[in-house]
Amino acid sequence: MASDSIKVRFTLTPSDLRGFQMAILGRRFPLLLLWIAAAIVTVFLFNLYGDWLFYWLGDVGFSDEAAEAITRFSPLLFVIPVVAAVFIVKRRREGKRPRPRPVYLEQQITISAEGMSIVRDGLSGHVEWRAFQDIRYRPNATYLYLDDRQAYLIPCRAFATREAFAQFNQAVKGYFDAAHPEAV
Repeated sequence: MASDSIKVRFTLTPSDLRGFQMAILGRRFPLLLLWIAAAIVTVFLFNLYGDWLFYWLGDVGFSDEAAEAITRFSPLLFVIPVVAAVFIVKRRREGKRPRPRPVYLEQQITISAEGMSIVRDGLSGHVEWRAFQDIRYRPNATYLYLDDRQAYLIPCRAFATREAFAQFNQAVKGYFDAAHPEAV
């Protein structure tokens, strides 16, 4: 490695991984809000205009009690398929790849101008800066994204001081920007 490389040793903890899950959820949060808003609007419209729906359908033979029940429970016709679709997609994704084993192992990450090297549990690897799609800086961690769902996580607690963490982030930003001149 070059002399300008930075080495960091740390062990990931469950709280680090929860932070990463929340970061991913944050990327999908607007879609979640959209689905919730659609469900609320559906409930509101059926409760407010349910009688109009039956008026336009004409006399289809429903009693007043049945019409009331349909009006009250019709939002479930929207919510149930959405929930089912989410679970089906999740199950299909889980079926295509093995479940990851816990990563609560000591890791050493070294960054340099060539890329990032990772040593963990007797395994080592190297990722060039051009392979990273995005970098997210949070107060307690830095996330180096390979794609939308896969990232390397470097916690702030791996550094002696906040200043050392800030210097690490500056070095990462410099290397990333040099590898992605079109993004600058």
